[in-house]
Amino acid sequence: MAIRQVSSKKAKSNTAYKKACLEILEERENCCQGCGTYERLSFSHLEPRSFSNANVSNKNMIHIHCMTFGEIEGCHNYYEDHKLSHLNDGDEIIEKLKKYAPEYYALIQDKIK
Repeated sequence: MAIRQVSSKKAKSNTAYKKACLEILEERENCCQGCGTYERLSFSHLEPRSFSNANVSNKNMIHIHCMTFGEIEGCHNYYEDHKLSHLNDGDEIIEKLKKYAPEYYALIQDKIK
């Protein structure tokens, strides 16, 4: 199996992201910001990395959300499906998108439910 090489820029971005995640775990309660569960947790980028890497390590733009497992719908999926009204942190997400990722917010604002 070949080892996948990453550019030095990508390696630096990955290091900054990992550092931000560790700080988030120290600063915030380790529960889902969308529903409060303590199970199946993951980090959610409020601005997808596929759209921009500008906020990849911005702690304001990373939330902790639960993941879907079997029949249990996770908050991470609700976020990705733009169902922000299903999330306790939905209004907060909208405000952060407006402030830190206005171009992405403009792209999705008509999709938000």
